[in-house]
Amino acid sequence: MQDPTGSSFGLVGVAPEATIYMYRVFSCPGVSTTEIIIRAMELAATDGADVVSMSLGQTEPFQEGDPYSITSSKLASLGIAVVAAAGNDGSA
Repeated sequence: MQDPTGSSFGLVGVAPEATIYMYRVFSCPGVSTTEIIIRAMELAATDGADVVSMSLGQTEPFQEGDPYSITSSKLASLGIAVVAAAGNDGSA
């Protein structure tokens, strides 16, 4: 964020010129597929994202050779940072 012109608050956010995209990958009950999630990652790259940040709720890390790892590596080779939450499943 930045102050509107003529404002005197002096506020500047972390990424004042950032454009944020969101891609819905889960249905209302919270279900998705690998294909849908990877398609959203690819769409973010096509849309010009510099960072792809995901919180998928899974507790298993990406493994070498799995579709998420392959896609993340592909995006990284394009200069896109890929970050994912290490699980958000409460006490688990």
